Amino acid sequence: MPENVPEHWFASRRERSRSLIGFAHRAKGGAVLGAAPGHHGPFGADAPSGTGDIRLVPRPYTHPDTQRLLHALYAQQVALYGFADHPDTTEPRDLEPPEGLLVVAYAGTEPIGCGGWRTLPSRTAEIKRLYVVPEHRGRGCGRRLLNTLEHTAAEAGARRLVVETGARNIRALALFAATGYTPRIPYVEGRDPAVNRAMTKELFRTLGTRPLSAPPR
Repeated sequence: MPENVPEHWFASRRERSRSLIGFAHRAKGGAVLGAAPGHHGPFGADAPSGTGDIRLVPRPYTHPDTQRLLHALYAQQVALYGFADHPDTTEPRDLEPPEGLLVVAYAGTEPIGCGGWRTLPSRTAEIKRLYVVPEHRGRGCGRRLLNTLEHTAAEAGARRLVVETGARNIRALALFAATGYTPRIPYVEGRDPAVNRAMTKELFRTLGTRPLSAPPR
């Protein structure tokens, strides 16, 4: 365990399941991760300026809004590289409680972005499918999605994050670098370093030793 990090900061598998299933249940009624008056953290009052009208809602991988965004991301990647991992190659349950989480960002009723994480061994979570539609980029939505994913992964017990993105995804690379991610060796077998960039972030160094508060109910 990292020095000065209390044992209770890490959730047990049962606690992780309870927390993430709670997120999913609230989402069935349109519950939002954010916008609680006076709440601080990625879910509330300190969201980046320009994102106050954006709602973050946990969604299943197979939800129509999720699929719409994932296929837009796929089309973008194919345009950049000529190939990409198709959305159907991802096991939906990997990004759903209790093994992970997927969040969709809405401007009004319009889905404008998404992102998720899945559990890997050694208390590691992998950021997956982070995407914002072109017309809403540059307004802080991607950073807010990433911030929310980091906090929910930490609350579920992760102490390390990894992410893989393309060498031509300049915006994504800039966002990850600006939020504390550093280069690492590839963690997916067979990846071409000329095409793919792997990065990592130690959560305990960024979030400190205090337990994270839960998102508003």
